[in-house]
Amino acid sequence: MEIDDIPLIAGHPALDFLNALEERARPAEVNYLPSYQHLLRWSARADLLSERTQRALTRAQADHPGKAKKVWAAAMDLRRALDAIFRTLAKGKPPPEDALHMLNATLAAAHAERGLQPQAGGALAWRWERPEALEIAAWEIALTAAALLTDQERCARIRICGNPACDWMFLDESRTGQRRWCRMNVCGNEAKVRRFRERQRTEQ
Repeated sequence: MEIDDIPLIAGHPALDFLNALEERARPAEVNYLPSYQHLLRWSARADLLSERTQRALTRAQADHPGKAKKVWAAAMDLRRALDAIFRTLAKGKPPPEDALHMLNATLAAAHAERGLQPQAGGALAWRWERPEALEIAAWEIALTAAALLTDQERCARIRICGNPACDWMFLDESRTGQRRWCRMNVCGNEAKVRRFRERQRTEQ
């Protein structure tokens, strides 16, 4: 699947990052981000990286391909940790300690690499101390995930799709807070068809 075709339907980039994997932990598992370059392009599409940063990291990847592969592998480990955290919270349970430890370690590394610098208009802004650091994409994901996890109101609206065949997650921003499906036109319709067939079997 092309990067532009990956659905961004979760309502938050951290959850969309989790959804860039289907059939997780199954033989048919499909990873939409199978390389460092895919991770960069997806992060730019999700507005986590500027075009300038993406270009800088693409050049850094070309100069250090071996390290880029290791950074990509670490980002996939981070995704597994975030999935465990968000999924357990959505079920009303405390997050696994090992997953939380990994997220905290990534956040510590990210914060150590950021500093306040002047910008136009007189205000200060966070900037990466090393704009070419290959880990920036993963750091940005960890930071945006932490922002959601520490927002009590929004964190309480994290949902897992109600379709048993789907494991995608989303942020329920509906007025009633009763959204059930990640995509109504996909999982919602599948549920309607399933209920219709079950009624038919019962009537027969």
